[in-house]
Amino acid sequence: MMHIYFAKAVLATAVVGAVAAGGEVTLLDGDYELTKLDAAVSGRSGALKRLVGSSKAVFHGLDVYANYLYLEGFTVTTKPVNYLRSYDRGLRDQA
Repeated sequence: MMHIYFAKAVLATAVVGAVAAGGEVTLLDGDYELTKLDAAVSGRSGALKRLVGSSKAVFHGLDVYANYLYLEGFTVTTKPVNYLRSYDRGLRDQA
């Protein structure tokens, strides 16, 4: 499994797209502007891509158009929060 640790004001779709299906992106604590994860960053059945972080990794808006993603641990503080194509049930909302 490939792990990428990423911290930047803007989480580029390219970072998640660079991870192979079954890989993981771990967010470092910090603020992330509105981020859009499009269909090009999808994992595949049996090999979810993981985007994880602590509650101190804070998104200020998140649009998910991708499939087979596992999203956990980080905070989303402002709208929009859209999960438009998550067929994988890999979303965990602890709100």
